[in-house]
Amino acid sequence: MDYVPYYGSLKGAALTLLDGSGNDFDQASLTIALLRASGHTAQYVFGTMQIPNYGAADQKDMQHWLGVDANNTVIANVMANGGIPAPRTGSNFDVSRVWVRATVNGSTFLFDPAFKAYREIPGINLSSAMAYDRAALLSAAGGTQGTDYIENMSESGLRSVLGTWSTNLSGYIRNHYPNASMEEIIGGREIIPEYVSGLPESLEFSNSPEEYWDEIPSIYAHTIQIRHGEINKTLDIDGFGGKRLSMTYDTAVTANSETAIRSRQNRPSSQRQQPLTCLK
Repeated sequence: MDYVPYYGSLKGAALTLLDGSGNDFDQASLTIALLRASGHTAQYVFGTMQIPNYGAADQKDMQHWLGVDANNTVIANVMANGGIPAPRTGSNFDVSRVWVRATVNGSTFLFDPAFKAYREIPGINLSSAMAYDRAALLSAAGGTQGTDYIENMSESGLRSVLGTWSTNLSGYIRNHYPNASMEEIIGGREIIPEYVSGLPESLEFSNSPEEYWDEIPSIYAHTIQIRHGEINKTLDIDGFGGKRLSMTYDTAVTANSETAIRSRQNRPSSQRQQPLTCLK
């Protein structure tokens, strides 16, 4: 499950599983759902965690977790853009996070499903794979060249040379990387698997638990407000993540309402209800 830097409960367990990604709230929800389905007691732990900024030998730091440059300002901006409280203290960031406490066979264990180390995947040299040549491209384009533009280019010439390079690239991938992922071709990153001999009783980083929850409090839940006619509902988004939300109409009720409206309109003006003025 890839980590995505945003704050609060947005996807919930089901949508996190379907998307294959989520923040610490949502990955904790999925972990707790799986633990509870297996008959174990599990809770959310809300608190602050001290995570190194960058340069960790095992790549367990903010830089590699977020996939950004080794720069405190860049890291701080990513967290701020996601609405995540994360002040920096020296070479650490004090990140407001959620993790999991579970009781398994009478023993208490701690899980941090959202934090994981990543490795960079360089990808292949696309220029070499397709036998790209800048001079050949400009020659095929033709036209009149300016300092930073070309006009009156040859569409057929461009189509021909680009078609050749596309064929070269597909042939190269077919011959050398027939089962490669997209990241292995164009570059990206992947999660470094972690194997443990037993369930963890402590976490990777120093932390300060502040609250324990059976369910995520509403103040940390992303919501959506649905207003239509007399409907005005505010729902937690994670409650229907991955589900279909539909609206249906009862035609009998609509017909009765229309009859009542016509009846009121036919009354003498002194008997009609006066409209309400709504101030928002």
